[in-house]
Amino acid sequence: MTSVAEAFSAARQEPEDKEQRDKVKHLLASVQQGHVSLKKAYELIDNCDKSTLFDASKIIVERGESKKQRFAIPERLYDVPGIIGDIMQVTLSSAPYKSKNYALSGALSLLAHAAGRVYMQGNTLTNIYIISLGPPRSGKNAPRLTNCVALSSIDNGMDGYGENLGSGEGLEDSLKVCPKLFLQADELNCVTERYKRSKDGKHEKLIGSFLTLYSDSCKPIVTRPLAGKPGMVIRWPCLSLYGTSIPGPFYSSIPDALINNGFISRFLVLEREGPREAHCRDADYNIVIPDATLDGLKFLINNECEGDDSPKEIPMSPEVDSFFHACWDEGEELYRKAAVAEDNISCSTWGNCSLHLRKLMMLYAISENPKNPVITKEAVLWAKELSFICMEQMVRRLKERTDSEFIPKNFDRVEAEIRAAGKNGVTRTDLTRMTRDVVALDKILNTLDAQGLIVRESKIVSTSGRGRATDLVYWADSL
Repeated sequence: MTSVAEAFSAARQEPEDKEQRDKVKHLLASVQQGHVSLKKAYELIDNCDKSTLFDASKIIVERGESKKQRFAIPERLYDVPGIIGDIMQVTLSSAPYKSKNYALSGALSLLAHAAGRVYMQGNTLTNIYIISLGPPRSGKNAPRLTNCVALSSIDNGMDGYGENLGSGEGLEDSLKVCPKLFLQADELNCVTERYKRSKDGKHEKLIGSFLTLYSDSCKPIVTRPLAGKPGMVIRWPCLSLYGTSIPGPFYSSIPDALINNGFISRFLVLEREGPREAHCRDADYNIVIPDATLDGLKFLINNECEGDDSPKEIPMSPEVDSFFHACWDEGEELYRKAAVAEDNISCSTWGNCSLHLRKLMMLYAISENPKNPVITKEAVLWAKELSFICMEQMVRRLKERTDSEFIPKNFDRVEAEIRAAGKNGVTRTDLTRMTRDVVALDKILNTLDAQGLIVRESKIVSTSGRGRATDLVYWADSL
């Protein structure tokens, strides 16, 4: 079967007139912008007459826009009773740029930490990994400030709090001191970027700890033994993580290994789209947590299990349990379809469906009644809607990230530079300075050469009285 890259090369070469080439180029641009998947573009190139490509790509762009709307979080999901709703209101009233998406992310992470080692459901703790994605300078710091103020207003509230992610050994040592940790990390893509660039494997321990602490928190962990000291057993370890980042750098920093091992799919990613809101002039920067909300958080923080005790099981009726398993089965069906299609991204994402469901429905119930939570059908329905939207969004974004790797960066810039040079040509050295990536430049030049669009020539150029070989690239139509 012809590869997607070869299909694009053939499609851009076959049309004889400029208008036809522009139509194909328009489709390529739609792919680069994330409106059209490479798979769909391949089908268009393979099955459609070239004259229909422009109109077809326009339709898919419109469908892509409506698809983005489908992944937007509905307003009703922001209406959570109790602690989550109260913390959201505090964040929104004090934020210079108001975003319910960010406020919900921060409130969920705060409650997940406070209720850690207090409640469980099906051997699953409330700890959660959340990432807020949005444009730069759009107010992602406001939820972190609210969470810090809330925790610092409670005795021992800041125990286990941190903002930096170091090594797996450092995380292990922190759990020895406090078995319930809460990390708020800005620019979380730095973690995945360090793992991606690491050549000595020193970040494997940290990633492995994240994997275990999310899905196997019911299992005691044994820390590494030190000189003359045996390893320490930690029961019910609990790690909650709230990270923020910019969508582009975050997704581009994710290597395939972190997709296949389920690391990324353990995160609940809440991404807001569009520009930031208008600056709020009446924002109250004096953050005050309501007394009733603080009382609920105090109760949770001061009642975590100790010694050989176990967290309390949150009850739910047989009817609610049946509804929960019906929602779980929906996720399992999507997982099975992905497995048959050998879709690793979807398999990895939907494989954690039950964990996301359990954790979110627990948080809804605890928010509503922190002292005597009961999981209701409303809690399960809310958890299902929110988690499915986030998982569908993640699948789409990860596939876009994978598809975009087929198209080298600076493709259009290199093509424009060669065209502009005309019959004088442009040296390979100048193109290398522009792209700063020799491997990517080779892919671009080989693709253009295969289409017959460029001519390459080696010349001996005299510099300072000495001859030096120089590679020149010409646009074929200019000769």
